[in-house]
Amino acid sequence: MIAVLPCAYLRVSMYLTQAEILDGIRRPDGTLAVLSAIDQRVCILARASMVQTQWASGNPFGWIADSTLPENCANPSSCRELKSRCFQRNVVAGVFAAFPFDSDQAKQLGLCSVCTEDGNTKFVAGRKKMWEALPSYFELPPWGDLKNDL
Repeated sequence: MIAVLPCAYLRVSMYLTQAEILDGIRRPDGTLAVLSAIDQRVCILARASMVQTQWASGNPFGWIADSTLPENCANPSSCRELKSRCFQRNVVAGVFAAFPFDSDQAKQLGLCSVCTEDGNTKFVAGRKKMWEALPSYFELPPWGDLKNDL
């Protein structure tokens, strides 16, 4: 298996709608590009799993789902409420938030600087954790077992 396959599956899972995954997409020449039934299944199931997993403890947005705050939070009641609203808004919508999360986006949440920094640190660690697990979402072996056959 080639090492680029998890990344290709990730792009499909992130950027195509479920209908596009199932029905295919039009190429510039008008022909239809359609994934195999197996690839469709893998991408749809992986997306559902990643949407849920990203909010679990230790993963990119687990810190938002967690009601605990850093001890030196400047405004605990406000930060807790802002995190809760962000969690509810995104989980209900089923957002797959694979976008890079940076301090500007954290500031847009309205959290204090301590919670923003804490969130950024936890996000980076969680993103690394999910990246290492990426092949498993697509029923592939670990990164080390995938080959660069290109």
